[in-house]
Amino acid sequence: MSSDADYAPPKAVGQRVYELCHRLAVMCGGAVLLISPWLFASWEMWWFWTMVSVLTLSCLFCGAGLLMETVAGIYVGPIRKVPPRIFGIMALCVPFLAYALIRAQYPSAPGMPAVAMETERSLLLFFTPAALFLVFLYSSRYRERALLLRLLLVNMGLLAVCGLINHILTNDESILWVGANDFNYVGRLSAPFYCPNHFSAYANIFLCLLVGTMFVPGISRRAVFACLAGAVLLCIPNFLTLSRGGIASLIGGMAIGIPLFAFRGWGALRRTLALVLTLAVVAAAFLAIRYTENPLMNRMKAHPLWVAWEKSESFSEVAERFSDTFWYSFDRGTYIGSAVRAWRSNPVWGIGPGQHSNRWAQFAATEDGVRPVNGDPKTIRWPRLRNDTYHLYEVHSDWTQLLEEYGIVGFCLFLLPYFGLFALLYRRQGALLQEMSGDPLERALPLAGLLMLVIYTIHSGFDFSLQMPCIVWLFCFLMLSALLAEGERA
Repeated sequence: MSSDADYAPPKAVGQRVYELCHRLAVMCGGAVLLISPWLFASWEMWWFWTMVSVLTLSCLFCGAGLLMETVAGIYVGPIRKVPPRIFGIMALCVPFLAYALIRAQYPSAPGMPAVAMETERSLLLFFTPAALFLVFLYSSRYRERALLLRLLLVNMGLLAVCGLINHILTNDESILWVGANDFNYVGRLSAPFYCPNHFSAYANIFLCLLVGTMFVPGISRRAVFACLAGAVLLCIPNFLTLSRGGIASLIGGMAIGIPLFAFRGWGALRRTLALVLTLAVVAAAFLAIRYTENPLMNRMKAHPLWVAWEKSESFSEVAERFSDTFWYSFDRGTYIGSAVRAWRSNPVWGIGPGQHSNRWAQFAATEDGVRPVNGDPKTIRWPRLRNDTYHLYEVHSDWTQLLEEYGIVGFCLFLLPYFGLFALLYRRQGALLQEMSGDPLERALPLAGLLMLVIYTIHSGFDFSLQMPCIVWLFCFLMLSALLAEGERA
């Protein structure tokens, strides 16, 4: 006997065309997410612009599909299908993006024209994730996002395996076809990333996803152990990066995020026991690193702040040594100090998108030098930190560079979607707490998103991982998927 489906009317040619456009848009966006981490994280300029071109093509297909289905009258305004919470976060992003465009039209300072390419790259690091967000919002279906999420997990596994093989066989003497000696990263696993710290930050995203899945209500024990095993295995290449910031932010972020978000809805006794167990695991990881001989601990002991702490004999001396070491001997501190001096030159509006590198030499020196007085060389005074030894392309602090380049106005406008995303993910996680069925990976996304936000809030204080294109693109896709997460699906 024939079913009703046998008598379904064939799709019109126009419908097939716009559906093809949407599928092509998703394929281009997915290709960027999967390929970009294999090409130096797309940080290198040539690969960055290549991936941006593919994203532009994805936007073209998405826009063409939306236009055709709207004109054809298939849907009465497809935009109405978007959940209100998505409109909320989009509305919060608009003020910052508009301000960034406006600020880019003005010079960095009177008589100091902006460097166009640096401005464009800075803007694209904000606008390309927004474009990717819209592409997957309007062109993707649930099954496509679920498939891509699993492909990304497999892709991360392949990255880790390739990184381990390169570490074992060559001791990381090369990064793809580029020698690692130029970057002083020999012996530190970085896979296809230029910098091991950024590979650690990328791996932390998937650790959040695996840990978040372990706390999904109603998940089977087999799935819990599978996620735990995957997380432990992923920690191995993460540890071999020897990234102090990446591992410290992971441990600190999990210690904060799991008690705050993962135990919601649990009973008081169970919550207390789980909290104690979580803190014990975190403490054990810290103590294992601290009190065993390992490459990471050896790097930590060579850290200027660690040396300052060991040489101090009292709390007041620790504070004094820490301050002096941070601002004058610790590389991140000297970078941040130069950015703060640049910000003070235009605190309200900032020095302009992407202009840190252009104006670094102007603010790198800590103070003006004093020339010889009456030719007496004894009267010469040099700045404690000078600007003639190296060039700094990034501040190594996302938060500081955002303040420096976009000023107080841009910084505050950026915090609107940042805290809005926190609130929306928290509500989405709460809405899924009662769901005991459905795709565990999808139901884990809101909690994983919250953990990511906590970890990157910490890590962005002393690194610039969110200026790695492949990281911010993946981050944006997962945040959209988390906001769209549902429970049981038909």
